[in-house]
Amino acid sequence: MGFTFLKEENNKVFFDEEYMEVYIPEFYFKKGISKITSDKLNTIGLFYFMVSDSKDKKGEIFSLDLPVDITINFSSSFKDKLKIKSDGEEKYRIFQLYKGDIFLNSDSIEESATSTENFVKLLHGGKLANTIPYSEVIDLYHSNLDINDVNVGVPSFILEFIVAELYRNKDSLDKPFRRTIGKENSKATEYDYATVSLKSLANLNSQFTDITFEDMNQAIISSVNKTRTGADENESPLEKTMKY
Repeated sequence: MGFTFLKEENNKVFFDEEYMEVYIPEFYFKKGISKITSDKLNTIGLFYFMVSDSKDKKGEIFSLDLPVDITINFSSSFKDKLKIKSDGEEKYRIFQLYKGDIFLNSDSIEESATSTENFVKLLHGGKLANTIPYSEVIDLYHSNLDINDVNVGVPSFILEFIVAELYRNKDSLDKPFRRTIGKENSKATEYDYATVSLKSLANLNSQFTDITFEDMNQAIISSVNKTRTGADENESPLEKTMKY
């Protein structure tokens, strides 16, 4: 994995520093993405963790970008509300590991369609951590599909289109991030994005797409607000067809 504090031995990966905290968002458990069995944490390998040479002081924050299900052995855990890096404050379950604890119960990864389902839940829910460079999100998607031998039955450009729509300009969510990062002489980095859920896309695009979506109450509120503020809207192909 490239971390000097992790050591492989006897088909397991051990933690070889003094203290670690693994930060798992509370919604992982509500969505069934993470589960606890005794002293083992089963979760998708997309999370922040902190490593320190002492339990009494904060260390460096890292991110694990392994889009498959893994099992971690932990010594103890507790809950807290934290702000990690540039993310907003969020509820986490924090799992504590000490020197010699098993970070990964097996260094071999098993194929599992559930792992792909969990990854898609995070992506479509706008919940993937912003530690992943924009241009590498689609590669992570393909890696998950390849590792788990899952065929979603659509060409890659469909998946790329979904990613391109879910990643937005963090200062103006009605604009896709691709239009920012793709500009000539753009000063934006590959991390200057915000992620949104699939359900929120209709609200961000136009009144027409909003009204045709499932949440009529939200659609009406959003449409009225857009009319009052004179917000720019994207005209859909269907609207153009209906007009002409």
